Amino acid sequence: MAHVKLLKDRSNAEEAIAVVAVPLIFGAITGWVLGVSEPIYLVLSLLGILGGFAAGLEHEYGLEGFYRGLMGGLLFGLGILLANGIIDKEPKAHLPDPEVLLIVITGGFGAALGALGATLRDRRAKRSKTAATAH
Repeated sequence: MAHVKLLKDRSNAEEAIAVVAVPLIFGAITGWVLGVSEPIYLVLSLLGILGGFAAGLEHEYGLEGFYRGLMGGLLFGLGILLANGIIDKEPKAHLPDPEVLLIVITGGFGAALGALGATLRDRRAKRSKTAATAH
């Protein structure tokens, strides 16, 4: 986990791409697939939500990961609905009613997993420091 570069150590452009562009574009791809194939949509949705955990690993504290995962999850869900609305194909998978709840759901899962990823990184860093001082 220590090998994962912290978001704060990245350039502004890298931060913008990681925080905004990646979840929105991946959400748009997932939204396009929503009108094509339910199984592929479900796989991409799970990968997108798990992206919140990976994003959390780029933060030192749980609250930072929470906010990052929340932002990514909201953008991911928004990308899904925007792309599916633009292609105007009937969704192959069930969406909540009203569909805008998907954004709330992906935001919630993203926030929880982002916090989990950052908390895990923080705990491992503390264990490493403790082990290093013990030797």
